[in-house]
Amino acid sequence: MAKLELKFGDLFDSDADAVGHGTNTHGAMGAGIAVLFRRKYPEMYKLYHSLCKKQKDELAGSTYLYSTEEGKFRYVANIFSQTAPGPTARTELLVSGLKDAFEKLEADPELKHPTIAIPLIGCGIGGLDWDEDVYPALQELVKELPRRHRLIVVSNEPREGFDA
Repeated sequence: MAKLELKFGDLFDSDADAVGHGTNTHGAMGAGIAVLFRRKYPEMYKLYHSLCKKQKDELAGSTYLYSTEEGKFRYVANIFSQTAPGPTARTELLVSGLKDAFEKLEADPELKHPTIAIPLIGCGIGGLDWDEDVYPALQELVKELPRRHRLIVVSNEPREGFDA
């Protein structure tokens, strides 16, 4: 069983190998935390947008893993958790996308303990509820992942159960 950590703070201060977020298959990163990813990684956004134009809904439930080449994180995990912008995130796509992200990280021989940090993914603009939808799904997901994996969920607002 992988480790699931709940942290309060800034997602971009994490010690993870990859920083991830929920994305749509339309190539839009115009709201929420996606805007921060777009600004921090403009080349990633261009490649993501191009990929969406070519494959669109075929991407649902997968992850586009972008190698940062430099910077704090080795990778950005664009997790296709919704097929359209807005409150269209689906828990099964989120879980499938996270599995895909960890599988892709496994391909990096330098990562002995693959770690992904994510926000309250799919919640807020995505339309999912943390307590009812996402948290229970992540608890089940980590049971399926290898013990050496670690998933860190970071909230930028204090929440019950999240460590500082």
